[in-house]
Amino acid sequence: MIHLIAFARISGKQYAYDYIVKDKDIKKIIQRKQEILGKLSSEAKSLMTFHVISNECVSFNEIATKDPYFADSKPFSNWIDFVREINSQTNINSSDIASYLLRKYPALRNHRFALHKVLYYIYADFLTSYGLTLFMANFVAFDKGPVEYDIYRLEKYEKSELMKNSSFEIKVQYLTNYKEVLHLIKRDVEKYQNYYDQVWNRFESSDSTSNLTHKKGTPWSRAYERGTNSPIIDSDIIQYHHIEVLN
Repeated sequence: MIHLIAFARISGKQYAYDYIVKDKDIKKIIQRKQEILGKLSSEAKSLMTFHVISNECVSFNEIATKDPYFADSKPFSNWIDFVREINSQTNINSSDIASYLLRKYPALRNHRFALHKVLYYIYADFLTSYGLTLFMANFVAFDKGPVEYDIYRLEKYEKSELMKNSSFEIKVQYLTNYKEVLHLIKRDVEKYQNYYDQVWNRFESSDSTSNLTHKKGTPWSRAYERGTNSPIIDSDIIQYHHIEVLN
């Protein structure tokens, strides 16, 4: 029999999917490899290796016992579950980047209003610049502007746990344009943190003249018209984000 082992090592952890072909049909091996590659993110693909092994082992555990290279790997019998796990381990999410902001820029730690504004502008600036999302997020239209709902909950109730997350520094290195990403983040923090701190301190968070996301026609205003806490959608950000930027 033939084993196709898809293998990845991420942040010191190993993941493996074993596809067994008993009739030794190499076409099946090629097809499954293509299926896996077709569903992986570009970042995940760069971490993958594929191994074709011909022997009589009937399970991945047997192979791992004989070959220390595969020892201590988390095994998957379903390739879709494997792909989902690898993608989730390499894709940046909102808690990754929020933790990075809180640790890198201490002034944001006690300024929830500015934190969510900066987080939103990083997301929107990257999306409109590259046509891709930098991180997985769930921005909704709160009264004071765009808020990432998961970060709102974590920052309010589990802040110490949130700040322990250091995954961003690892995951960002998988991006081919990681230097540009770090520059964009630094630029947006410098550009919007102090500005929105002043907006909050001057009690202007509901004033569309100062609170730029409240201007007519912005992605937030369009979502808010649909109802409080409505999701802010990417297509609106792409089309209308230019209205809310600080010149």
